[in-house]
Amino acid sequence: MGRLQGIALLLCVLFSVDAFFIYEPSHSPVEQSQVATIADYVLEGLTYNGPNTNQNPLLVPPTMAIKKRAVMRRRKMVESRDGNIKVSNIGTKVRRTNNYPIVTGSTPTQTQSAAVDEDALDFSYFSAVKFGSSGETLYMLLDTGSSDTWVMGSDCKSTACGTHNTFGDANSNTLKITTTKFSDAYGTGNVTGVIVSDSVELAGMKVPLTFGSGSEVSDHFDHYPMDGILALGPPGDSTLNAPTFLQALSSAKLLPVNIFGIKLQRHADGTTDGEINFGTIDTSKFTGELTYLNTVGTQNWEIPVDDVLTSGVPCKLTGNTAIIDTGTSFLFMPPEHAKQLFAQVPGSMQADSETFHVPCHTTTSIQIVLAKVPFSISPRDYIGDPVPGGQLCESTIYGLQVAGANQWLFGDVFLKNVYSVFDSDKGRIGNHMCLLDSW
Repeated sequence: MGRLQGIALLLCVLFSVDAFFIYEPSHSPVEQSQVATIADYVLEGLTYNGPNTNQNPLLVPPTMAIKKRAVMRRRKMVESRDGNIKVSNIGTKVRRTNNYPIVTGSTPTQTQSAAVDEDALDFSYFSAVKFGSSGETLYMLLDTGSSDTWVMGSDCKSTACGTHNTFGDANSNTLKITTTKFSDAYGTGNVTGVIVSDSVELAGMKVPLTFGSGSEVSDHFDHYPMDGILALGPPGDSTLNAPTFLQALSSAKLLPVNIFGIKLQRHADGTTDGEINFGTIDTSKFTGELTYLNTVGTQNWEIPVDDVLTSGVPCKLTGNTAIIDTGTSFLFMPPEHAKQLFAQVPGSMQADSETFHVPCHTTTSIQIVLAKVPFSISPRDYIGDPVPGGQLCESTIYGLQVAGANQWLFGDVFLKNVYSVFDSDKGRIGNHMCLLDSW
């Protein structure tokens, strides 16, 4: 989980439930990046073997239900990209085989913007980013919870690298390779390699950037389309000790203001309008004015939450904050908070310590109240897969404490319903309903 300075959240229409899991580094047991690490285990179906600390007292393994859900989603990724598998050193140009569904987003009409692609499952969202002198295209996870950008290096012999596009000096005559090591831990696996630098281009803007070249990548990366991570979080957790992509844009004075907006599409709606906008927002996604919230501290994209409403009835869950992360799929809150919420959803039941089942056809509205404004989570997003033997479905809102006792984690279950604008200059978050809402 990264450091945040401000987000604008605008309720949009399109989104389902499971985007993907977060690949966030945990640099030490007491850092906020631990938040993302635990969610990694949950969504990847891995077991957490890390320490419990005073800052994170309830870091526990995920339930079997969550593990099975992650495995099932991975098995559905059956479409492929063309190419031939090769394993080589960093100086050999290769073309990998990518056996993942890629639904390409429509080209944005707004300048300094890029399409957001996905995997046809609303499980991961990424953009095509060009690297180096040849403009080698890699699919990069757009991650507001990460501070380190990295790619799979062409010297990588790990299984995951064999099924993804990689990048090395044969792809670019401007790539500078150092001997400085970098390493980020994700769940029970990790990525290690060396620090490199080259040009990186997204949304028509090319900047010099220092990033990691992964030479060893854990096998669980084999299950997802992304060829690397484009870190969009604040720089506090970075192991690279170098400017982030957003800082590079700022230094190059390419943006009128240091903000970016993200729209995530819901594949079931048949739309491909996912996009990321830099320097300005896309006002075609909503009407009216944004309602802004100041972020909590500078360690994460984190905002205060007033309460949650179910069918308009307050849950009386006050005094909490939410970390906003485009790199995680679900929504997490401490177990007691989840119990309070689902106690007000007719027909729901608690399946285990973290998992809740809801009627598959419930129309109960769940709204997150931010700055006194309710933001709806579509039932299409909080209702997950059917549970065998009945009319119940697993909810994608989980009762798992992934951070502090009053910290929640809002992933794509929430974000698919919003247009999000991250305002680094003013350290704030704005909210507004979008034009449409296809429930």
